[in-house]
Amino acid sequence: YSLRGISGNDKFVVLLDGMRVSSIVGTPHAISNNYSIANAKRIEVILGPASALYGADAFSGIVNIITREGGDDFNGIEVSTSYGSFNTAENNISLGGKAGEIKYSVNAKYYHSDEPNFSKEYPEEYAWFNNEYQDNGQVRLAPQPFLEDIIVNAPLVEYQTPTDAYFIHGLFNFKNLEVGFMKNFESHNSSVGGRPEYNIYDKDATYGIGVTTFYLKHNFETENQKFGIESTISHGIHDLKPESKFINTFTSYNDGYKYGKENITKVEEQLTWNLKENISIIGGLSFENIDALPKTGDLPFMFDVNMAADLQDIYYLGTNISDQFGNDLTIMQDFYYLNYQNYGSYLQFQGLFNEKIGLTLGGRVDYNTRYGLTINPRAGITYMPTNKLNFKLLYGQAFLAPSPYTAYQHYGSFIPTTDAGGVNGLQGPFWHLPNPDLEPEKLNSIELGSSFNVSENFIISANGYYNIIDNLIVVEGFIGETFQNILIDYVERPVNKGNATTYGFTVRGDYRLYIGKSSINTNLSYSYSDGDIDGKPIPYSAKNTIKGEVSWKFNNFNLSARVINRSSSLHGLVCDTDGNPVEVDGFTLLNLTTSYRLINKDSFKGSVFIKIQNLTNAKYYNPTLGAGELFTGSPQDPIRINLGVRLDI
Repeated sequence: YSLRGISGNDKFVVLLDGMRVSSIVGTPHAISNNYSIANAKRIEVILGPASALYGADAFSGIVNIITREGGDDFNGIEVSTSYGSFNTAENNISLGGKAGEIKYSVNAKYYHSDEPNFSKEYPEEYAWFNNEYQDNGQVRLAPQPFLEDIIVNAPLVEYQTPTDAYFIHGLFNFKNLEVGFMKNFESHNSSVGGRPEYNIYDKDATYGIGVTTFYLKHNFETENQKFGIESTISHGIHDLKPESKFINTFTSYNDGYKYGKENITKVEEQLTWNLKENISIIGGLSFENIDALPKTGDLPFMFDVNMAADLQDIYYLGTNISDQFGNDLTIMQDFYYLNYQNYGSYLQFQGLFNEKIGLTLGGRVDYNTRYGLTINPRAGITYMPTNKLNFKLLYGQAFLAPSPYTAYQHYGSFIPTTDAGGVNGLQGPFWHLPNPDLEPEKLNSIELGSSFNVSENFIISANGYYNIIDNLIVVEGFIGETFQNILIDYVERPVNKGNATTYGFTVRGDYRLYIGKSSINTNLSYSYSDGDIDGKPIPYSAKNTIKGEVSWKFNNFNLSARVINRSSSLHGLVCDTDGNPVEVDGFTLLNLTTSYRLINKDSFKGSVFIKIQNLTNAKYYNPTLGAGELFTGSPQDPIRINLGVRLDI
């Protein structure tokens, strides 16, 4: 995802009822069918830096899913199931209610899809798979320019790239005590997005990530509601499942398993002081203890989670051989076990004066035992000259802590070198190596916005922003280095080198129309986003985006059509012969959802629905994060049609 020109799933935070449910320490994380909004009451989105309150990784924004509370917002059972294209099934169940003084709500989701066969949907892009690999199992050993073009044989398998995901959430309230639990999981094929010359699309080559969160929260408020104390203790687990593996050029087409795990325990105390009706102060202290084993290199066999790494005799791929003289060339894997702490404090003042001027002043101070001290202030002023018109001016700073994944992940493999007598050593075509000395990225942001209620049914809004990012972490390449005392043809590692600016604006209009028994809701927005990184255009972000929606409701019938048009975007690594980033074409997508309520009784409601994604079956592409081994523009889904049933009891 890219928010205001800042790309990366590790640069914003997903919360569920205010508790973090995305990657707990900033590891890039799939945000897809492993989340459910079936029990959502509303979804709050903050665009821009939010580190002043939320700490590390609240860099480009916050998404907070607020769920319905059992007993008050939700009583009963809701079930939905759907099935459609590519053997895609999605099932949701939600239940909520009240038992004595205990309020409860539970939501569960399961998703499976065989996914499209891109070798058939995009035959030109997958010509190597169709014409070379399927005939004789041939692939290329390594992308250029790491080695000369060498053709090798790889395991011959059918094209299968399934996705599986699930989500479980439980929320229980007893008086002032709240207990919450969330677990999600997503597994997708680890070769998707990869060029067929360098990747094997095996159903067992999967990348599976899970997040688990438990928390206890207690709220205390004085009788006069002047003071409130919120006490929270939480524990989060993020793990890359040990069965995850790659079969590609970096593993020399052997099974290359992966593993990684992070645990975080957090204690937080937050105090709210309501000085007057519209004036308050919020302050808090937090402590976090983090244990992490960042994503490993490619492992020759599955990691045993019940055994210490140094007892498993895990070697680097390609090294479990002997040379022509009988010398053992095996090199044992490096594992980077980390333990560190973060101490945080924050304070924020909010006030509304004369019912026209609002002021926010605050900041956060964090000390992290890995990367030191960070200070992040924020300020905002709002002005409402009339009941229909308002303005806001916001300033904020944020920091993005270098995650264990970013600083310590490494991958690659070794191959034997030979002479007339046989094997005489090892060589590494490519390695991505760690950099434990990375410092946090820093963001300064200013935002100006306004909204105007033209009428009761028509609202126009506009927001503009300007961001400056220092200490940007970029991946840099090096020639002729060594790793484990072995010569590596090409090494890359993350470094603090870049400086970036991003700027842009969004203009949006919302209009509601009533015609007899029907209502029509429409919205249309235009966004412009631009900037540079060290003088070069920002990648992974379209300059121009147009979004529109029309929703029509008539009695028991609902119809919603959404369109998105994006201009071209740039790849972050691949350049043309003149050194300019390669451009990936823009696209237009149309999605359609329709439903009809068949049963509409007080105690039982039932409806059928149809969802159509990419209605026009457009062929479109998104830029990838890799270079030679991946497509510059990764082919995206063709038309998908799902038919479903929803029951409310």
